[in-house]
Amino acid sequence: LTVAVAVSILSESTKILSAIQIVPLSDGSGMVPYLELNHLPLHLCSIQILLIFYTRFASPESRFRRIMLGFMYPAYLDGNADIFKALYYTTDESHEELSQALFGVEPPLTAKEQKEDFETNMFEVLREDYNLETAALVYSDLYEAKENEETYTFSELSNVLEKRNVSEEKVTKLREVIREELVPMNLVSKKYEIRTDDTVITTEPENALMIKTREIDGRTYILVPANGGITVNGQDVFPESEDNN
Repeated sequence: LTVAVAVSILSESTKILSAIQIVPLSDGSGMVPYLELNHLPLHLCSIQILLIFYTRFASPESRFRRIMLGFMYPAYLDGNADIFKALYYTTDESHEELSQALFGVEPPLTAKEQKEDFETNMFEVLREDYNLETAALVYSDLYEAKENEETYTFSELSNVLEKRNVSEEKVTKLREVIREELVPMNLVSKKYEIRTDDTVITTEPENALMIKTREIDGRTYILVPANGGITVNGQDVFPESEDNN
């Protein structure tokens, strides 16, 4: 996108500069550059380029980024125009009123809404069954589907939950609130992150299943395998031996 914006700005600048003419002053005392009004960069194409440029570099928290939307009709799919479809783009807000006016249907959930909806339903329905090990299995499957650019079905999710001995009653209830086909890229992040009140553990998705929880002397601990050595702020350290405990 950055390259496309740069090329567009260069193209617009070249077009405007090529239209500049050197004309004499009315009194003939000198020559000045002249650009006709219809060549000024205020037409729709130029405005679109400026908006794209702003969107590319604006803060994700800016109001403009949150309300931005667009649509294209007819949709251009597989190299052909399809008059029976339209492409619809938005950022964090669904803009239901536009979807209703253009298409007469309820808008689909945005990527952010899909992620929040999935996480909320998993926690609210499964409750104590949705522990770290269960979440790791679910997200490991989602990451794999994302890497393979595949959809993730509820049947696959229910298979994972059955492995974790989640009751059939909860799986059935979950089916009522989670769609049959999920889009993995909208549900997972690039990193697998675990947070407690004062600790953050971040790792690659493929390591999710290595991290476990254990109850020791009434307290819950998160266990992370220390393979290949340990470093603290870049400094190599040795693990504490059992003799020092």
